Amino acid sequence: MVLVRLIERPDQLLELIDDMAFEIVKRRWGLVSEAKTWRGYRAFMEGYTHHIRYIRTGNTAEREAAIDKYRQSVTIEPGYALAHYNLGTLLYNRFTATDNDRAIEHLRKAAEASEATLKALSLGVLSRAYCQQVHRYGHEKMPWMAWAEEASAMAVQLGPDLEETWLAHGFALQFLGKPREAIEAYWRVMALPGDSPEELRLKSSAENNRAYIAMTEFNDLKEAEVLFKHALALDPHNKFSYANLGEIYKRQNNYSAALVAFEQAVRLDSRYINGTNELGMLYVAIAADARDSGKEKEMGEALQKAAHWHERALSIVPEEEARHRAEIRKRFARAYREKGFHKEAEGTATPDDGKHFARQNGD
Repeated sequence: MVLVRLIERPDQLLELIDDMAFEIVKRRWGLVSEAKTWRGYRAFMEGYTHHIRYIRTGNTAEREAAIDKYRQSVTIEPGYALAHYNLGTLLYNRFTATDNDRAIEHLRKAAEASEATLKALSLGVLSRAYCQQVHRYGHEKMPWMAWAEEASAMAVQLGPDLEETWLAHGFALQFLGKPREAIEAYWRVMALPGDSPEELRLKSSAENNRAYIAMTEFNDLKEAEVLFKHALALDPHNKFSYANLGEIYKRQNNYSAALVAFEQAVRLDSRYINGTNELGMLYVAIAADARDSGKEKEMGEALQKAAHWHERALSIVPEEEARHRAEIRKRFARAYREKGFHKEAEGTATPDDGKHFARQNGD
């Protein structure tokens, strides 16, 4: 075996020796990896260690450490598809508009993989990232949802026995306005036999989404509550299920239980933007209840807390994400108006935000 490389600096000779040793180890031990350099592979494995810890513990510091190492890996080896997939998946999980854009870039590169399973997994997360452009970040449905539907269909075709592909297919169907077809896809996720921490996390996501459909499409709060709790039994770190349980309790005017659920969602991920904003909207509902009961002091305190959590949600979103910030303000202003706080609503959704949101939606 011969490795030939132009050496311009002394450290490059050491890297060449490391890479030669890495190739020998791969061949002798039968290690299967598309990595071509020891530095790229080592950074990937360090990232993978943090990644597994994040899956098992839900500790977002482990997620951030994994992202940093995966970035190092793809910088060293731009063609490392598995590193692009893992990096794209974790960036998607941050749930900001900028990170979603970056996730799409990495997942598209990963989807070029020749290996069928990796290609299917990459297309699955890519489809969900396309959906989030519409669902969370204020883009028009097309072309994103068309791309999401196409990617999820291809993912299922390539990997019909993977939780990720059916989850993605259900997600695309859900936001294409086909709730019953989405539920069938989520059932397919639950029917698969996998029970690893990652497979249980995906099953928890499917159960959460099925519950969300029950809550929002069919107004079946009892069924939704059961399913959200089952999602948490599968993955106790599912911040979305805690936030959704909080929404159910809010609709039932059980504000104390709603506070516990929303606070747990934000505790699991301090950068959970929607959960933080929704905690603020819960305080808007609490303020309205206090106003209707003639408790002016309690109303004022609740409105202050509402504004605090809303501003905290905005502080998490980078300044350059004008579209995302406008969407967050728009949702909060709607919550104020629905509860009769029109003055506060006017102060939340600024004219510039509205203009930018409308203009960006026309891109």
